[in-house]
Amino acid sequence: MNGKRHFRSCETSDYEEAEAALAKMRTMIFAGKWYPEKALTSTVTFGELSDRYIERYEKKRDKTSLNRLLPFFKDMMAVEVSAEHVHDYIKEREEDGASNSTIYKEFALGRRIFNIASQKWLDDYRITRNPFKECGFEQEDNRRFRWLTVEEEKRMLAVASPEYLYDFIIFAIHTGCRLGEMLTVNWKENIDLKNKIVKMPSSKDGNYKEIPMSKQLYGILLKRHKASKGKGLVMPINPNTLREAWVRCVTKSKVADIKIHDLRHTFGTRQVMMGTDIYRLKFLMGHKTLKMTERYAHHDADSLKQAGTAMDDFYTKFSKQKDTKKIQSRNKKTQPDSILHN
Repeated sequence: MNGKRHFRSCETSDYEEAEAALAKMRTMIFAGKWYPEKALTSTVTFGELSDRYIERYEKKRDKTSLNRLLPFFKDMMAVEVSAEHVHDYIKEREEDGASNSTIYKEFALGRRIFNIASQKWLDDYRITRNPFKECGFEQEDNRRFRWLTVEEEKRMLAVASPEYLYDFIIFAIHTGCRLGEMLTVNWKENIDLKNKIVKMPSSKDGNYKEIPMSKQLYGILLKRHKASKGKGLVMPINPNTLREAWVRCVTKSKVADIKIHDLRHTFGTRQVMMGTDIYRLKFLMGHKTLKMTERYAHHDADSLKQAGTAMDDFYTKFSKQKDTKKIQSRNKKTQPDSILHN
């Protein structure tokens, strides 16, 4: 470029993925939209971009939407905001109970800010991409609830490639972490192998959620710890590369209608099916309110049947107690009248 050679890692060991990244880079160079030095050193934050946007282009309701966007994006450098971050934001707002129309207004504002930055402020910030546009906004029913069966999980793991995708899927299913959390988890702050705990921030106010490691997750982390010598990120994966590997895996496994965020639903669903109450699950998933967790308390025909036998089990367990015997005896005497009245 301009008579100089530029060397840059594609952040993947897969030859085909590296070729695809190179082709995309060449397209940007030919279009005059690739500024390696300035782009990599740009330190403008989303908060600073939004301030400049409000001063010049504010529209009705923009400040309301911005008040929702800022707690999530404000301190991020604009060039580091990814489509995965936007996706996480959308899912977090859905879990908050926000409507699709409200979330879309917030999404549209973020997209507009990046559009203006990449078109009108290009010389100032060298922002050449729009993560909101890359993510897109799917008009989904907030009630959509998809989770992996054991058989589907086996099919996906059997074809998961490269190896990091296999580890990523296990980590997601066994911790319930969001995508953005998994891509930023590091050995020093978040992984306690001695006590077998994954420690993740659960809010912006410094609170943490502690997730016990399963045997399978512990084995995966031991392997990765040895390979990385316990330094840096646990999952040093390029978000775009991860997304491409995920799509290939889904296609090969023939698991229909599954998204990365559904691995989080899988964790929550399986916890409830195995008896974890929603109060504990709220803590494990880092939900702000119990209402966000209640969507997991639906499952499944077999687990619901247990509620149907609960009263019978009560009398069986406590049949030796006098009060229980009196209750049973009284119920037998009054049963015919009860039936008539019903």
